Amino acid sequence: MFHKVLTSGAVLAIACLHLTFSAAHAAETPSTMPVTPDFTQHDISWNGGMGKGYVFRTRIFDINGVLALCGAGAYVNSTNRLETKKVLKQTTLKMNGKVILKDFTFFTVVDAVPSLAAAKANCRSTGVATPKAEVKFDIDYGFAHARF
Repeated sequence: MFHKVLTSGAVLAIACLHLTFSAAHAAETPSTMPVTPDFTQHDISWNGGMGKGYVFRTRIFDINGVLALCGAGAYVNSTNRLETKKVLKQTTLKMNGKVILKDFTFFTVVDAVPSLAAAKANCRSTGVATPKAEVKFDIDYGFAHARF
């Protein structure tokens, strides 16, 4: 089987992540995938001195002609864990501005950020066919505010 791997680009502060499409070979992908160095690291941080709430790594794959998002993450602050999980629930993956997947709470949860390097990322299909041309992907966290 041939699988295309979508690699990520630069992380934009607060709002979204831009990913660019490029083809490569990958091993057959089940519902989990080992986190490798080419997974992109991101974080969700809170203003007002609350700091990081969650650090996660993602990668988009073509699995049998359909896009899938794989990810693993670690909550880094117990004070804002519940509110951070609410943000993950509303987070979306967009392709060319159109939402193709909502809710990142399916990601594997590990106990600490260093454990991400050896994690098995959970994968979820978007149900969208892999595009034949270059496309733009964004991760949109939406807008959230909370009282701690």
